[in-house]
Amino acid sequence: DTNEQAIDEGLTVTIEVSEGLQQRLVLLEHFTNTSCGPCAEQNPALKALVKEEVNKGKVLYITYHSNYPGSDDHFYLANPEQNSNRILYYGINAVPTVHLAGNKKVTSPNNITQNDIDREYARPGFVAANGGHKFEEMTLEVELSLTNAESFEDRNMVTHIVVSESHEYDSAPGNNGEKDFPNVMRQMLTGDEGTALVNTDKGESNEYRFSYELPDDMTTANAQVGFFVQDADTKEVVMAGLLPVDTSIDKNELDAQISLTPNPTKGLLFIQSPAIVDKVEVYNINGSKVLDEPVGTMQHNTQLGHLSNGLYIVKLYIGNSVVVKRVMKN
Repeated sequence: DTNEQAIDEGLTVTIEVSEGLQQRLVLLEHFTNTSCGPCAEQNPALKALVKEEVNKGKVLYITYHSNYPGSDDHFYLANPEQNSNRILYYGINAVPTVHLAGNKKVTSPNNITQNDIDREYARPGFVAANGGHKFEEMTLEVELSLTNAESFEDRNMVTHIVVSESHEYDSAPGNNGEKDFPNVMRQMLTGDEGTALVNTDKGESNEYRFSYELPDDMTTANAQVGFFVQDADTKEVVMAGLLPVDTSIDKNELDAQISLTPNPTKGLLFIQSPAIVDKVEVYNINGSKVLDEPVGTMQHNTQLGHLSNGLYIVKLYIGNSVVVKRVMKN
């Protein structure tokens, strides 16, 4: 306890935007339809890939539904305007189609590979993000703050905040047999064209706040709120992430909900948090910092394999809170 307390008192939370590069998630925008035969054949490969253990905390996965080949697609009819306009934005004329990070790869679902995800995940984000969401009965409250890590003065940058919901059915809702529909877009809070970045200089911030009345058929337990920042002209995505549930969680409650596994570990440490972890620091028992790593997600793999065996103190920076954990490396 002495070492832990001494370490905790000796540090403050500092965000260095000039160093600037926060971890981004891999944005996968998947266009499909519940009555599309090729969708039923090709979609499972992508859904399985996203669920792989190695991809936990790496992907912002959003699905949009078209009105073809089946015009009675329930998910399309739940928000026809925004589904249609997103399809028009990308010029999509056939489903299934997947856009990786806007313009990095456009292909069918079964042609997205682990290499695609790893390569995109290796690219840093050029916007630092902080925020969260919470539900007050059937009202969704969202807050997001974005700070530019580079200048966007000469670019047409927009922010998208997307509410999605996952569904599983006993009987297929369409005629292609699919029963599993993850992260279906329900509402684009910033509009289907996004909201322009007003403050575009490096280091400047843009703030977003929304209250959204949920549809009667929406279940909060299966909801996800994601965001991405995109060049509306080139379609390049410079940042993508998930907004965690209620960043105002009490620190004791936050501590109880964070898991570091396995512990003890031989090297790989998986961090899972109910709120976005801004960065992770690791200290040895002498109080020396041995690792300082930006995160920017709620799930993150940290590698401790290069460290000597022994007890380490792990500090997780989450908004204005710092959560301290102990990990044994053996």
